[in-house]
Amino acid sequence: MRPPKILQNILEDGRIEHLERYVNHESALLFDNTKCIDCGFCQIVCPKEAIKENPNNAHQEGAFQYTIDQQKCIYCGICEIFCPVGALTLKLKGEPRLIIQETKMMPQIESTPIQVEGKIIKKVLEGSISITPLGKVTKKNSELLVNSCPTRAIEIETQKVNTSSEKCLFCTRCTRVVKQHDLHFTLTVCRSYIRRTGHDISTLWNDVATRLLCPTGKIEGMKGDVSYKIADRITQLMKSLKNDLLLDDGEK
Repeated sequence: MRPPKILQNILEDGRIEHLERYVNHESALLFDNTKCIDCGFCQIVCPKEAIKENPNNAHQEGAFQYTIDQQKCIYCGICEIFCPVGALTLKLKGEPRLIIQETKMMPQIESTPIQVEGKIIKKVLEGSISITPLGKVTKKNSELLVNSCPTRAIEIETQKVNTSSEKCLFCTRCTRVVKQHDLHFTLTVCRSYIRRTGHDISTLWNDVATRLLCPTGKIEGMKGDVSYKIADRITQLMKSLKNDLLLDDGEK
């Protein structure tokens, strides 16, 4: 089979279109930077670690927060499933489609809507968060910490930090901002459960769940080469599924 042609286009509306074009079909992953809230979930769940934070634009409003390595991306759509604001869309032959859910490789993810400044943000994780100040809380530090939360789950009154587990997405943004600016806070974010329905016994789901629920967002107790073998198996399966599901009678 001829190798795919990999392309990247910046659309008129500001979205970035990542394309993997084959002879018989085309996979496209669209990233809408105007919707991105820098939660980091796409980076955590990617089985090929193809999505990376853009260090040159870290936490700058309007800047592209993440880059996608098209040589690694397998166009599985896991990033779209866990994006809380619909900033990522996988298209196959021009139509939005998630084969990994159609074939029950992934369960259906349930969400609770959180309304923030007229926008709806989907919450799919349950857990807990605690923030303890180390010393006196300055106005600058408190503003940086409060503004780091995309769902306004953090409030500071005088020297006390209040957090709302109902609003919190349990993402990684506040922890990254604290580290980047060396803020004097200790943060503990624990993710305990992913809201879902259906079966969750596939190797792919186990990989994703472990990435989300372990403290570091990486697979603990699993060597990197093993993780990549899982992703390689997913790649082969996705190629097989695309051949079976996407080619019409005239292309078979």
